[in-house]
Amino acid sequence: MGSDSKQAGPPKFQFYNSETGELLGRNGASWLKITVFYIAYFTFLAGLFMASISVMKTTVNDDKPRLQTRLQIPGLHALPKLSPMNDAQSARLSDNGGVAIKYDPNNADDYSIYTGILDEIKAEYSGEADTPFDVNSLGACGSGNYGYDTASPCVWIRLNKVIDWTPVGYFAPTEAQGFTAASLNSRMEKDAVYVRCESKEVESEDRDVASFEYFGGTDGNLESKYYPFTGKKAQPNYEQPIVAVRINGLKPGVNTRIYCRAFAKNIPIDDRDNLGSITFEVTQGTAE
Repeated sequence: MGSDSKQAGPPKFQFYNSETGELLGRNGASWLKITVFYIAYFTFLAGLFMASISVMKTTVNDDKPRLQTRLQIPGLHALPKLSPMNDAQSARLSDNGGVAIKYDPNNADDYSIYTGILDEIKAEYSGEADTPFDVNSLGACGSGNYGYDTASPCVWIRLNKVIDWTPVGYFAPTEAQGFTAASLNSRMEKDAVYVRCESKEVESEDRDVASFEYFGGTDGNLESKYYPFTGKKAQPNYEQPIVAVRINGLKPGVNTRIYCRAFAKNIPIDDRDNLGSITFEVTQGTAE
């Protein structure tokens, strides 16, 4: 049997109930309680966050990073450094720094790009430098056109900055990879990093086609007195020491690959991982 009475439906949503004085289903006391709760809750979270930041700041050293993910082995780089000249050189050199130098010693406009780069770097080695390394100690490779107006250009070799790293030198030449007794002009210096280079022609693969003169330190070395680098805050103007290599015997128009290595007990030489060495190509003039 049906019923004429109407069934009660679900309560309708009310923004404000004028009979009970409720706003969104809550009276004034309920709104006060929930407001106080959330104020206290978010104040606690903010305080916890600030306390965490304060604790973390006590573990941070402003002078140097607490943890370093990079290998604590300085890499080698050569200057002036430019992009590879072409795709073929890029393929050959991409694994070794990609440095390629091609210049005409009879054309100042041609080699000015290289001398300009070295001029800019030289200007960084001012009296304000924390080292202070004297670029003028690089002899013929430390002034003028750095050999680019001749057939014997100069290349500067430096180690990358690694905080707190100090060199541990050899007591005698390794007699391998260019670091031989014949390459020394003076008694070896304690804990110095020696730079020595070898060469070969790219096309013919003929080796030892160039000879080298080394400037800097006592005998083409990076002296231990310039290390360690203790961080940018402690030494904001630190500049690494330089070994300059003058390359002699370049044939006009012939691509010559130069392979330089840094010799110290704590600089491993691993050609596969490009540790302790750098490769670049130099071409002076045009083929005769």
